[in-house]
Amino acid sequence: MSAPLTTEAPPLSDRAFKDKMITVIPQLRAFARGLCGNRDTADDLVQEAMLKAWAARERFLPGTNFRAWTFTILRNLYFSQIRRGKFVGDWDDLVADRLLAAPASQEKTLELHDLIEQMLEEGTLEIPRESFEGSATAVSGIFAFLDQIQMRRSGMAPLVMA
Repeated sequence: MSAPLTTEAPPLSDRAFKDKMITVIPQLRAFARGLCGNRDTADDLVQEAMLKAWAARERFLPGTNFRAWTFTILRNLYFSQIRRGKFVGDWDDLVADRLLAAPASQEKTLELHDLIEQMLEEGTLEIPRESFEGSATAVSGIFAFLDQIQMRRSGMAPLVMA
């Protein structure tokens, strides 16, 4: 009994692999659009599938169906991303505005406080210190100075507030 002959074809060169990838891209894009239903998401999926195929090019067996191999990579990638919840609904501007429009945090107020304090020490801003320290009204008044502070930073004369 003789052992079956296994003639393994030599691996594809990088150039030959690139040529095969280029020819299959339009078919992959159509397949990805069918899976996703969104042109941009499909293009991203194809790009990522191509990167994965390129990284795994040494595992491709010459003589087998390259198109089927890349379609399998794309399909598996799509299912993996679905499981991870990568694909989400379309962007909703109204919802985004409500979520992203948040009041200034306490950190921003403290940063502003430090900036004013530094300007007072440098002598580039003159405010009666008693109106600045420990007053809630002073914090709201500080925001009124912001435009003037920006003017000072652009080369205007020091501010003097009574």
